[in-house]
Amino acid sequence: MSLSSNALTTLAKLQTYLGEGDTGDTSRASMFEDFIEDASNRVREYLGYDPFGDTESDEIYDGTGLQALPVRSRPITALQGIKLNDTSIDISTFELRDWYIDGLTYTFLKGNSNYKVSYSHGYGDTLGLIPAAIKTATLKLAALDVLESGKKGYLGISSITAAGGGSKTYIDKDADAILEKIESYRRETW
Repeated sequence: MSLSSNALTTLAKLQTYLGEGDTGDTSRASMFEDFIEDASNRVREYLGYDPFGDTESDEIYDGTGLQALPVRSRPITALQGIKLNDTSIDISTFELRDWYIDGLTYTFLKGNSNYKVSYSHGYGDTLGLIPAAIKTATLKLAALDVLESGKKGYLGISSITAAGGGSKTYIDKDADAILEKIESYRRETW
């Protein structure tokens, strides 16, 4: 197996992070790649978008009454169109900022669900363009999976109550702490 083109870290980085290097063990490398793919998917799910890029069509927004219209996914890379109450508006003078559309002299009329925006967003098509925090979170999640896979237990279960009443917490708490570090990159849900 080899990693997909949208994996958010590399096998070599995971091996280095774990202090293993390339051992030549293809079955272990394949398992590591599975953990990387899973961690990449968890990061994408947490963020609410693919950091490499995606396109949103007719995403609905409330008008702000300002010359700025924030969008849910970032960074904005291209604006395909904006409709006000289903009527296209001229976007030729608009400027794109990281997380909002600057109307410059245009004011986005205040209202509920009155704008539909079609735009592209993302950091680019190569891993080197993805923010380090996102790549590091993916690496750490994959490493947690590798470390947890060597234990007998319940991978991914937050806690389990023993017959005597005691409980043990597993890696979900650690994974949550890792994901919290990329909170500022999440897709807005307002």
